[in-house]
Amino acid sequence: MDQNTDTTFAVLREIIAERPTLSPLVKTAEVGREVRDNLPSSAFADPVNREFPVHTKEHALLSSAYAEKTASVAPEVTGRIQAALTVYGATLPKKEFEKVAAAAETPDYLLPHTRQFPIYSGTSLKLAHEAISRNQRKLSPTSLATAASVLVKHAAARDEELPTEVYQWAGIVPCDRDKAAEWIDARGAAAPAGAGAYTRVAQLVRSLPFTTERAELTKVAEAVSELDKQHGLARLYGKSLPDPLKTVFNTKEAMTEMVDLGGTPVALAELVKKGPEFYSDVLGPEVVEEIAEGGVVDPSKVKEIFPTLPRDMHALLLKQLGR
Repeated sequence: MDQNTDTTFAVLREIIAERPTLSPLVKTAEVGREVRDNLPSSAFADPVNREFPVHTKEHALLSSAYAEKTASVAPEVTGRIQAALTVYGATLPKKEFEKVAAAAETPDYLLPHTRQFPIYSGTSLKLAHEAISRNQRKLSPTSLATAASVLVKHAAARDEELPTEVYQWAGIVPCDRDKAAEWIDARGAAAPAGAGAYTRVAQLVRSLPFTTERAELTKVAEAVSELDKQHGLARLYGKSLPDPLKTVFNTKEAMTEMVDLGGTPVALAELVKKGPEFYSDVLGPEVVEEIAEGGVVDPSKVKEIFPTLPRDMHALLLKQLGR
């Protein structure tokens, strides 16, 4: 197994845990079967099996680390990897931690249905974010939203911050209907053959009520994604167009809105990022059923429901928030 066939990144997780200084050295390396299939045979230390790419310094370092983890790597393959490292003037960082035998930990998965991208208690959320970013174009909006929602859940449990795009992918930033429609119309200008279809979707978005739930907005992102695939616009993501989820969940600034808790204003972002488990403990499962779906707190529900909670709930919540 090498970096292109380690589909769940389980081996990479072990490698980075053992050699944490390797992470910044290889963060720009693109991996995956699609990457592998587009490289010439000469790019691999094992050209027959198309494994252990050495066409860049980053990949030579990764290949060296994976080769150490893989049984029965032919000597000539490891020799080519070492020769590539010599050419690049690179050295694989030494191990700082050895894997310690412990009770088996059942992982969570960013993609539960396919059991891909496992998350353990010691998994770096930064590396997990980088993993889904690298594979973003391979994932449907629903799968990407699921993966981001799991990340948000773990970040809330650890009291860690994530990049804004993760909250956008998870669908927990508000949707500015007009802005979303404008980005969808822009796609029609970039792909005239699909202009009519994009216009219809944009008109639908403009007509959506402000109470439209996250699941329905994610379906809109799915529709935009399908049109983008048909008209070859996915290549423009992050360049001249936002990806479908960022197109729909697009209002970063709105997360700075304040929610009134019995006369005390609290930032919406702070409330949303706490996660359902926090509110289940503090306010009870009945409130969680109203404000969360799929393990993620819905900001529109928080804005609607929290100001109406009884005074004692406000007091308890503020106490748990450290106010």
